[in-house]
Amino acid sequence: MVPLNGEWTLLDYLEREKYPIILVTSSRLGSINHTLSALELASRRKIEVAAIIYNCLADTDRRIVLDSREVFGKYMKIYGYSGQVIDLLPLAVYEQTGKKPDFYKYFVLGER
Repeated sequence: MVPLNGEWTLLDYLEREKYPIILVTSSRLGSINHTLSALELASRRKIEVAAIIYNCLADTDRRIVLDSREVFGKYMKIYGYSGQVIDLLPLAVYEQTGKKPDFYKYFVLGER
């Protein structure tokens, strides 16, 4: 909830304009708590969550990634969101394959 001025936060603005949001999370300590708190707050404010981008850090135990991804997907459904949890892989993976992630459709209003 970044303040925009003495009275408004970015969240207030997003709510008023009915803009969807994209949450970015990872497997770091506290990420599950922060992500679920953000989902609940968005739900209370009736702000659409278009997707969760999951930053897959190279040094993370794969079991933690799979478990937390599952939690995020479950809670997206619990809060009534149809958006996906999308993996953002380490840069080295994209360099090796020559493919780049395409998040465009999640950033274009009305095309989700």
